[in-house]
Amino acid sequence: MKSYERILNEDMNPFTLTFGVLPEQFIKRDEIKDKVLRIFNSSRNEQNVFILTGVRGSGKTVMLNNIKKEFEDLDDWIVLNVNPELNILEGIAAKLYERGAIKKYFVKPSFNFSFKGFGFSLEGDTPIKDIETLLEKMLSIIKGKGKRVLVTIDEIANTKNIKIFSHTFKNLTNDGMPIYLLATGLNENVYSLQNDKTLTFIYRARKIEIGPLNLSAISRSYMNVLGLKEDVAYRCATLTEGYASAYQILGAILFDTGKKDIDDDVISEFDDILETINYEKLWEDISMKEKQFLNGFQSRKDNKASLIIEKSGISKDSYSKYRDRLIKRGVIKSDSYGYLSFALPRLFEFVQRKKLFDSLF
Repeated sequence: MKSYERILNEDMNPFTLTFGVLPEQFIKRDEIKDKVLRIFNSSRNEQNVFILTGVRGSGKTVMLNNIKKEFEDLDDWIVLNVNPELNILEGIAAKLYERGAIKKYFVKPSFNFSFKGFGFSLEGDTPIKDIETLLEKMLSIIKGKGKRVLVTIDEIANTKNIKIFSHTFKNLTNDGMPIYLLATGLNENVYSLQNDKTLTFIYRARKIEIGPLNLSAISRSYMNVLGLKEDVAYRCATLTEGYASAYQILGAILFDTGKKDIDDDVISEFDDILETINYEKLWEDISMKEKQFLNGFQSRKDNKASLIIEKSGISKDSYSKYRDRLIKRGVIKSDSYGYLSFALPRLFEFVQRKKLFDSLF
């Protein structure tokens, strides 16, 4: 059995390799959670959308689920997690109606509406002919009961479902309906949404970048859970570069093997799992020109622009375009003027392996 599969099936491991699952061991980002809770709970209603952005594996979904749990514990909030691959508006209406604690608000003898197999009984004389009108009526009832609705969507993208939802969401909020959105999205997908001029609510939404974890916090976690010495724990934390997925992967490997320090075998396994669950998908998602750009890097850090242009064959005129794209994706970063570094741990080594493989075939 491969190491990835073995660790994945290890029930006792406090670290996890599964995306989105709230692990037993994770680094809390209370400042993000507290900010969303404070602003959404504010009576001023100054903001009703937050989007958590970041590179794949940065911890967006874990953060979303952590915040969602906080709202679920509040009596005046109704939390609905919807699937962006399905009809979002129908999903919200169905989930609202089926909630046991609030279903009693909607069960009235005077009006019936049904769609897609879901039946609703609502009070009122005005005919309801579409899902937007239905949602407005449901939210109006909820508002009258002093409650608010939080919709959570994991991994939004510029799709038809999101576009339809965004227009209805804007109309509902403009009418004062108590509906809020907390979503996650890859950097490139959120930028695509922002650049769509018809989706103004996304453009104005508050975005929170889920950046690297604090290395000292990672180090303390490794010391407490794995029993590592302080210098070893910090060296392990440095290897992860604060990348949330790497923190979980390295912790899972060390727990599984019982090793108390990094060696070549640990590094090899670390590379294999990073590649399997993160970097292969990242590589698949970027364009050939972006791959060509990355092939021009000669080291993990401090790559000079002129050398990248020379080694990659990217023209000077297109250099800025591909640099900016990769920075927005969270793949590289600009540490100082004219110099670029990889933003993710061991990604340079992964690119070098890809370049070697391509040269052989």
